[in-house]
Amino acid sequence: MKRATLTLTIDYEGNPDNALIKNLLHGVADLAAGNGMFTGDTEHTINSWDAKVDISGGEPEEETTGPRVLAHFQPQAWINDNAIDIDGAYEFDVTKQIQQMGREAALEIQDGDYSSDDLWHVHCDQHPGEHHDGPFRVTVQDSIRDYFEALDA
Repeated sequence: MKRATLTLTIDYEGNPDNALIKNLLHGVADLAAGNGMFTGDTEHTINSWDAKVDISGGEPEEETTGPRVLAHFQPQAWINDNAIDIDGAYEFDVTKQIQQMGREAALEIQDGDYSSDDLWHVHCDQHPGEHHDGPFRVTVQDSIRDYFEALDA
């Protein structure tokens, strides 16, 4: 049997609604059952999901206004001992990390270097579902420079 893990994050204002979350879970279960992904007692599975619904009521992430620092993550794969770009590239926000380290340290970060890799490692610690097993390249130098230029303007 194969297992799939679904992580659902919902940003909301006001009081959370358990019924809404349960309806979403039922919709996922119905879709999976309709595609033959469940075997056995689908209703029992849905009921066990209902019992595990937990709304933590955590605080939303603080939004930062103004200029942003976006790093570009490019996953790669080893092909004939060469790191080759593959699908799955995306940008991630490192503004808070850059602010915390300060201008001097931030401007020393180099693309494709351990210093830029560290930004992605911190991002992955905060977003475990975005882990990549294999080589990768992070580019952020231009974004950092543009960020400080915008602050100085």
